[in-house]
Amino acid sequence: GSSAYYWAVQACRSSSDCTPVSGATNAFSKTSKKVEPLTPADGDTVTENVITLTWRDYAETNQDLSAFPIVESTGVQSVAAGVEASQYRVQVATDSGFSDKLSDDVVNQTQLTSPTELYAPGTYYWRVRAIDDAGNNLPWSATQSFTKRMPQVSLVSPVDGASVPGTSPLVWSAMPTAVKYEVELYKNADSPVRISRLVTTTPTVVPVYPLKVTSKPYVWRVRPTDAQGNVGRWTWMNTGAEFTVVGGAPDLVSPADDVFLLGDESLFTWTEVSGAFKYRWEWRNARTRQVKQRVVTVATAYAPNAKLPTGSWEWRAVALDTANKPLGFSDWRSFRTDSSGPKVKSYAPRGTVAGGANFKVTFNEPVVGMSETTFTITKQGGSNPLPANVTLDETGKEAKLNPDDRLEKGKKYVVRLTSGITDEHGNAIKPFSWTVTAGS
Repeated sequence: GSSAYYWAVQACRSSSDCTPVSGATNAFSKTSKKVEPLTPADGDTVTENVITLTWRDYAETNQDLSAFPIVESTGVQSVAAGVEASQYRVQVATDSGFSDKLSDDVVNQTQLTSPTELYAPGTYYWRVRAIDDAGNNLPWSATQSFTKRMPQVSLVSPVDGASVPGTSPLVWSAMPTAVKYEVELYKNADSPVRISRLVTTTPTVVPVYPLKVTSKPYVWRVRPTDAQGNVGRWTWMNTGAEFTVVGGAPDLVSPADDVFLLGDESLFTWTEVSGAFKYRWEWRNARTRQVKQRVVTVATAYAPNAKLPTGSWEWRAVALDTANKPLGFSDWRSFRTDSSGPKVKSYAPRGTVAGGANFKVTFNEPVVGMSETTFTITKQGGSNPLPANVTLDETGKEAKLNPDDRLEKGKKYVVRLTSGITDEHGNAIKPFSWTVTAGS
């Protein structure tokens, strides 16, 4: 310990014959060296959640002549160099006067890690003293202070603008003392808008719903909470925390771009996308861009169950996740459909016709399959067509029938067009006929 001692010299002729002692004229102080604190150093900022206080072994300090030298005018070093610490008393407080102590522990080692106290953010003071074998409390060390800041976890993935699927997990470094983590996710990283807040006990989380594919990046952050409810700091929402969601887009296989399809024989196919749960087939008007139909299927193909109307159209395939959210869109591909057969625009002659009449029909579009078996004239009540010559002009829209023989005066004849006549895409004409009467 540290105590003041006074001393004087008395002259004696014998043990019973001494000069009187009027008072002590000299004094000295018995002093002991202080413990030397090591870490945290005075004024340090500490981010570790579990803090260990350390100090120099007192035996080393006591034998170190340079440690805490004694000034002759104030005292003398009176603790033998061989004196060691039997134990140490360590105090931690929130004030430098130690009136509000958080802990007061006696240990037999040169460090102390509090088994229960997880320091909340703030400034703390600590000191340590040695206790010798006789139980004497040696001087307190100098008071040290440190500032506790809650640690930040580190974002692991996705980071640094990575491109990931919308189902990718968010992963960060674990904090040993954390009992939970808060995770916030924002869209539009340049002007963040929070879209979800999640709480988890593990250092990874998967968004409740797969993230949408967007042109602007997402940004996210995490903060931990320890077992005593101390809330850590958010990770930084800088460019390192940004990422972009991309989706696998199907590649369209068939039909090829800008082809004609029969309205009732069309089959649309596309490639499989990794991570896709379903697909959506869409088609729209090529001119107005108005979507006519959307169909969800688990297959990579779709055949419409109803005839597609005649017109110019576009189609695409969309990959969907488990929540039916889009992962990726194919480009639009054009096609045309012709679902109706040729139509008769005009026909002649009608009613009473000349015996040597020739018959002409015009159509709304070019036709094929025109012949003596598909364009005929038959005497009413008869079963066999009259021999005739059938021709089709260069436009494919006008056909003529010239009977080989004159028609019999007063007899009725039926002129027929059969379904063997089609347009260029195979759509058949609706059978058509008219009746005439042969005149002179």
